[in-house]
Amino acid sequence: MLRPSYSISLGQETLSSDRLGPLIDLQIRRDKTGAADEAIVTLGRVPEISLTEGAEVSVELGWDGETEPVFSGIIETVDRGIGQLEVVCLGQQSKLMKTRADKVLVSQKAGQVVSALAGEAGVPTETIEDGIDLPVYLVDSSVNLHEHCLSLARRCGFDLYTNQKGKLIFSRFNVTAADHTFRYREQILGASIEKGTPRDEVTVVPESPASSSGDETVSWLIKDPAPHTAKAGGGASALLVSDPLLRTKEAADSSAKAQLYFSQRDALVGSLKLMGTPEIQLGEAVALKDLPDDEVNQLYQVMAIRHCLNKRRGFYTDVVLGGMF
Repeated sequence: MLRPSYSISLGQETLSSDRLGPLIDLQIRRDKTGAADEAIVTLGRVPEISLTEGAEVSVELGWDGETEPVFSGIIETVDRGIGQLEVVCLGQQSKLMKTRADKVLVSQKAGQVVSALAGEAGVPTETIEDGIDLPVYLVDSSVNLHEHCLSLARRCGFDLYTNQKGKLIFSRFNVTAADHTFRYREQILGASIEKGTPRDEVTVVPESPASSSGDETVSWLIKDPAPHTAKAGGGASALLVSDPLLRTKEAADSSAKAQLYFSQRDALVGSLKLMGTPEIQLGEAVALKDLPDDEVNQLYQVMAIRHCLNKRRGFYTDVVLGGMF
């Protein structure tokens, strides 16, 4: 019989399934839709344990003594009760969310801006793709650095999230084959798929003549936006977007394709319940097989992951799925 295994590092303290420990419940949530990763660790009465807010945290999960990383972040709060101790930990995105700045960046690509902001917040990076050209980008303290990075990701058609080791990813989802295949009555404990109606056309208008007069042209509103307008798709369900940040038609083209892609991806929302599956990661694709409704036996991208481990229900993993287009 398989036995769940875990290793939890909280600052200088380490809890492990190798010895009897005080772990009552562990909840880990990671997603690539804009929220910070989160781990909630609930321990029994442990008066001798010393925890400090801001300390580094890492969690590994698995089966029968074999574990792999599923979360990396920092301690946000420590709540000491009479009979238990709850530790709330947030992913590295929280550093971006807590940091604001005012600066002007000139002649940068979107990826260079994200790298600079991550460096300012102290967030390590893994894969940072270039994205659109930004002749001028204003970092405004009216919003935090994470919101700046997220808005750039939306314009580029990129995902923004941290991987299981806490390193920032800013890149396009380009997986075309399944990283994992799950079968009904084997790994799949439950599944639900809901399909909506996506946009079939997006038009983006940059509020600058720079697209025809050069990147360094001073911006102003134009009387006739037609030569600078970008369109993706085609159909009756159209969306018109005016974006003053975009200074070239090429950037408007990228933004239009990005908005159409996100609309199509998010029109499909699925949920999947599995036995504890620590190997599944954000940025991967999964194939579902042998479900009673053959229409849902297809390929999906992983949008969010939730690992749960407790004494009552054991170790299981919930996965949020998105469409592949």
